[in-house]
Amino acid sequence: MLAIGGGRDFPTDDAARNRWISERAQASGLSADRVESLLSRYGTTVDALIAHIGRGSTDTPLAHIPDYSRGEIDWIARNEMVTQLADIVMRRTTLAIEGRLTGPALAEIAYIAANALGWDTARCDREYRTVADKLATYHRAGP
Repeated sequence: MLAIGGGRDFPTDDAARNRWISERAQASGLSADRVESLLSRYGTTVDALIAHIGRGSTDTPLAHIPDYSRGEIDWIARNEMVTQLADIVMRRTTLAIEGRLTGPALAEIAYIAANALGWDTARCDREYRTVADKLATYHRAGP
């Protein structure tokens, strides 16, 4: 079987996983817990995310979903073929599935995406409304 994406070169046992995490934590300055969390979310593609954070995008926690960061959302927007806010919150993360999208959290993510993707205020507002409406209409949830 061929591993793809973040499964490629994924550490296969506890010792390899711990070594992988420790190496990235030491090289990046991120905590081992943070690297482990990112590895669990994105697999080995986290190397690119760690490099992005190191180039000036911050790993500052989101105000409303603190186990995600501004740098993480920025990286997703810039590198994961995002064209809509729904791409981030419904397809590139598990935030919608987990029911973690409050109105303020969605607005915060929309603002980060807008900055990354060059959206003006009107586009940012439309993206927010589209996701909020979709969550309410199709999933009986919403911010």
